[in-house]
Amino acid sequence: MLHSLERFVAPCAALFLVSCVADRTAPTTVTVGADLASAYVHRGMVQNENEVLQVEGIVKIPAKRDGTLRLRTWGNMDLGNDTGDAWFPDGNAGSFSQIDINAFYDQAVGNGTISAGVVNYNLPNGIEFPFGERGATNEVVLAGAYALPDSLLALVPSLSVHYDFDEVDGFYVRAGLARTFGDPTGFSVDADVGLAWMDGEQAFWLYAFPEDESGLADLTARLTARYPIIEGTTLSAFIAYSTVIDDDYSDWIESLGIDPDQAYGGIGVRWFF
Repeated sequence: MLHSLERFVAPCAALFLVSCVADRTAPTTVTVGADLASAYVHRGMVQNENEVLQVEGIVKIPAKRDGTLRLRTWGNMDLGNDTGDAWFPDGNAGSFSQIDINAFYDQAVGNGTISAGVVNYNLPNGIEFPFGERGATNEVVLAGAYALPDSLLALVPSLSVHYDFDEVDGFYVRAGLARTFGDPTGFSVDADVGLAWMDGEQAFWLYAFPEDESGLADLTARLTARYPIIEGTTLSAFIAYSTVIDDDYSDWIESLGIDPDQAYGGIGVRWFF
């Protein structure tokens, strides 16, 4: 019982800390969303090769000195019993296979943003995993992004460092580059590409890789088109591609019967309040 409670200490502590800096005079915003996707790929590992429903809720609370408190819940639901050649086990249609709870503080600094927070991962079917039991775990995240001027194509480079201090005791680091095309208040397309590195502990947790070896993890690319149909409601569609760069990681994933090169897509809707 005590061990179970410990998993929620970090999220609860984060919620307490962010409540101390909230600006109670500014309005809070809420976003509710749902995506129907053809697959679910997490950090290069195919979790479900078939259709999934992904839902999220985001609460943004303005904070003092141009800060924002961001609370997010996200869940992935398997829509069929067959997950294909993937990490998640079969037989859980209509059930959530992953639930995340996030608490972040975002601080605007000029044209950039610095973020710090904690993520709680829950895998309800973790004891059924074919490549070793996986359950709940927690990580802290430090991230930054900076919007370059139009003379540099208005690109937004970013860097995020994830440290799992719970079950994994390992690092996952991602460098990204993004750009938005079109009118953010009308039709727009977001482009994002990222390359990640992980240490041996993360490689074992995410890929069941048997050796203590660090290396380049997933290279991902994603295009997301958005269009507001009425006030407070936006439709979206995305296409994405993911591959694992390190040859040892890639060969190992293939030996598990999983294809590390994946193209997938989906459609979604967001409501803003």
